[in-house]
Amino acid sequence: MLKTISIIFCVLSIQMNAQQNAQLSEWTLSGNNVSGDSKLGTNNGFDLIFETANIERMRITDGGWIGIGVANPDAFFHIGGSFKLDGTL
Repeated sequence: MLKTISIIFCVLSIQMNAQQNAQLSEWTLSGNNVSGDSKLGTNNGFDLIFETANIERMRITDGGWIGIGVANPDAFFHIGGSFKLDGTL
């Protein structure tokens, strides 16, 4: 009985440590400290989508095209709607 309890305790400890380590590798909403090159993105064939208020605002496709205000950009840099540029170009 004591051996069984010890085994269960060990398994739970290992699982909790694995979960804590996984959380440390995730980006946080309050900012992140990095010590070199860090990435934010996808590692497979899916687009990276940015949204606010549950509405898509920007997308980087798996092919590298960027769309702001459009869900399916059809050019390298595609802006939907109007935009404002302050300063010099």
